[in-house]
Amino acid sequence: MSSIHFSRRRFLRGMGTLIALPSLESLMPASMARAADKAGRFPTRMAFVYSPNGKNMEHWRPSGEGSDYTLSRALKPLEAHRQDFSVITGLELETANANGDGAGDHARANAAFLTGCQPRKTAGADIRAGVSVDQVAADHLGHHTRLPSLEISCDEARKAGNCDSGYSCAYQFNLAWKSESMPLTPERDPKSVFDRLFGTGDDARDAAAARGEWLGPLHGLPVAHKDLQETKGVRTTFGSPLYANYVPDFDTEIVRRMKAAGAVCVGKTNTPEFGAGSQTFNPVFGKTRNPYDLTKTCGGSSGGACVALATGMIALADGSDTGGSLRNPASFCGVTGLRTTPGLVPIVPNACPESPLTVNGPLGRDAG
Repeated sequence: MSSIHFSRRRFLRGMGTLIALPSLESLMPASMARAADKAGRFPTRMAFVYSPNGKNMEHWRPSGEGSDYTLSRALKPLEAHRQDFSVITGLELETANANGDGAGDHARANAAFLTGCQPRKTAGADIRAGVSVDQVAADHLGHHTRLPSLEISCDEARKAGNCDSGYSCAYQFNLAWKSESMPLTPERDPKSVFDRLFGTGDDARDAAAARGEWLGPLHGLPVAHKDLQETKGVRTTFGSPLYANYVPDFDTEIVRRMKAAGAVCVGKTNTPEFGAGSQTFNPVFGKTRNPYDLTKTCGGSSGGACVALATGMIALADGSDTGGSLRNPASFCGVTGLRTTPGLVPIVPNACPESPLTVNGPLGRDAG
């Protein structure tokens, strides 16, 4: 019996068709990664690194200043790359020190890490820290995503009790703070995280899926809807600043039917403003580029859907077509789009019911 070895990257890329993994740069085909790096198109990330108690910082800090510094023992393996990075010191968080409050380093440092505030030493309900920086970012960017922020932990969350020398467990077990007295409880159950990210919002349907009941021919398939399709509870912009914060309270017919068939909506796909154009860019989300060469176009107007398919983000998408908007981007991105017979896929609601030109249709990775 022969066996086939799959690399970790290939396995994760395949799993993306089943469990809707995010499109991480490390999962891109090598040609796409090179093009992204060359064009400088990788998204900007924000990250904070915590050096906990127990680390001997003298083994990490370099000696000297400027270009003539000497790398420490822990950083010595990076010697050959020293021209490619900088080491910045003096970033110690003074509010994580005791400053007269005595013992409790772990809880105090945890609470100060992202808030920059010295927490009030208490094991009661009168906790006080500050707004954490991740929530500042969420306030500015959260309207672009289904959830403004998502807190995840390996530890069971605790919000009360004495956990560290008179400091509340709320300090010990929570990094994100919405306000100075409101920590955001992290989620530790992977299924709950998945449900929050990709759940349908229909508790009865989600419960049926959890029991293993068959939901239809698209059962469990991760799909994305073109941002011209109104989706209940999920922002729909039509690619226009006029609708930048519009959240419908209903689903269009194609979305409703795909949900009824068991599909799992993992997001929306980019479109030119109101779908007008054979490229894919708009003032709300910017440009969607060709997945194989980021200096080229992906076509349009269903370009976002085709790129999501080509990069393995989803397995199935819907699109619309008036003069080629299913077929054009599909050919640019190496996937398959089908312009259906007018009326075969209902357009409900329909702003122009008298016109047979515009149709909805499917997009897939191939025709198999």
